Amino acid sequence: MLRPAAAAAAALALALLLASSIPANAKPSKHRTACQRLAGTDRAPAKSVKLVRRLNGDRGSDLLGCVLPAGRVRTIASSEHYDTADSRYHVVSVAGRFVLLSLAAGNQYAYIERTSVWDLRTGHRYTIASLCSPTGGGDCANGGSTRASAVFVTPAGRAVAAIVPAPDGAPSPSGPVTIAGFAPGGARSDLDSGPLAEIPPASLALRGNVASWTHGGAPRSADLKPPG
Repeated sequence: MLRPAAAAAAALALALLLASSIPANAKPSKHRTACQRLAGTDRAPAKSVKLVRRLNGDRGSDLLGCVLPAGRVRTIASSEHYDTADSRYHVVSVAGRFVLLSLAAGNQYAYIERTSVWDLRTGHRYTIASLCSPTGGGDCANGGSTRASAVFVTPAGRAVAAIVPAPDGAPSPSGPVTIAGFAPGGARSDLDSGPLAEIPPASLALRGNVASWTHGGAPRSADLKPPG
């Protein structure tokens, strides 16, 4: 059994040992970064990022995100609700630092939709599908309105989607459906195409970097990651 003096010396030695294990550059909690201080319900499952919704002055909310621990806090989407204008957003999924996001907005002149992928680290965004439909019908996207009926993103920022034309703001009842892959920078490559009856968008799935779907009942797949 240690004498009182010896016990006190041992306790002091232990305290000094524990203190020496604390990194010299450790910062107190009051010096946390803006990303670390970003408060609210975190909508991102990844521990390396934060994604928080905050109410704004337009009767809606802003979606703010950043990469921990010290990434820049970015506003990647906003919603508003007024008599003549309404916009909303929906987080489809989060993979690592990449956010798959859908947006919809309308006013007395037109209705628009967009599906896009955001990189929280760089702030870069690329579009997967978009549409513009003026009030009264038609297409204000120069005939190029599309919707992503099914879409997925990987933690490396690659995406795959079942894209259908959407004239007048509604998906075409017969297709065609295009299975398209996207590189992290947004470059698109079409993997397959066919009538809606042959390529059901619900058949699209993603496992790792491999996308799979069916065409005429036969399984097809493609690796989104280029070789090398």
